Amino acid sequence: MRPPLTEPELARIEAAIREAEHGTSAEIVVVVAAAHHRPDLALWPALAALVVPLPALLAVPRLGALWLYAIQLGMLALGLLLLLVPAVRQALTPETARRDHARGLARDQFVERGLHRTAARTGVLLFVSPGDRCAEIISDAGVEGPLPDEAWRPCLDGLLAEARAGRLADGIVAALGRMSEMLRERLPAGPGDRDEVPNKPVVL
Repeated sequence: MRPPLTEPELARIEAAIREAEHGTSAEIVVVVAAAHHRPDLALWPALAALVVPLPALLAVPRLGALWLYAIQLGMLALGLLLLLVPAVRQALTPETARRDHARGLARDQFVERGLHRTAARTGVLLFVSPGDRCAEIISDAGVEGPLPDEAWRPCLDGLLAEARAGRLADGIVAALGRMSEMLRERLPAGPGDRDEVPNKPVVL
């Protein structure tokens, strides 16, 4: 499967993170996640494998047990193979479930990347799940105090619009630019400000 970002795009985003952090005490991390397979989706092919033999039996009453078993196995295998197709997984997953899944991953990454441990509590995570068509910005208390969550919405809307057009890297770079403008105004860099977390974007 093709990675969501190429090496040159990752290098471009890393440079954009450094630029976005210039002049602000905020510590920004970008995490990009491919769509994750959800175990609950396996229920769909399992249900199909249980249901399909009934119409087959009604159509051909003389079907033997071996044929019915073969039909069930075939439906199960076909369903599981279809789940490997991102478009199929997306169609079977409600938008609210995709959003909740992305938010859960974002919260986990915020902690895993150590953004809750910055000196001034100014960690900011930009999380993107292109396959789920979701993006989240999570900020620590030092950021959320002066900057309400609604302020991030233009950054996310623009990012998702670019991602839908196949320009994920452009969307992330543009979002970082918008974030930087807000962060410099509300969290200007202080004396002795240093880079506390790596700038290289993370691809899960």
